[in-house]
Amino acid sequence: MNKIVDRQTWLGDEWRAMSVFAWKVAGIEVDTVTVEWMPVQVVNDKEGWDAVAAKIATGVPVRQALMEAGYRSEQLDAWGIPDFENPDAA
Repeated sequence: MNKIVDRQTWLGDEWRAMSVFAWKVAGIEVDTVTVEWMPVQVVNDKEGWDAVAAKIATGVPVRQALMEAGYRSEQLDAWGIPDFENPDAA
């Protein structure tokens, strides 16, 4: 897993530069491009889900806990998970 994260870090700048160049060739000027990688690992076992539940129980917002578990913002939006609020906190 560390090797994958290393490669993502190493290749991120190259992908950004290539994307800016591709947009320029297409006649569109962009200042920045954000490279977002798929999560290296997604929680999919009981131990991992217990850790997610414990985070939420101690006040970590549901969305944050799920993002730390490897789920992308787009997935959470599709599931209707609200932006950084914990419904159990009052």
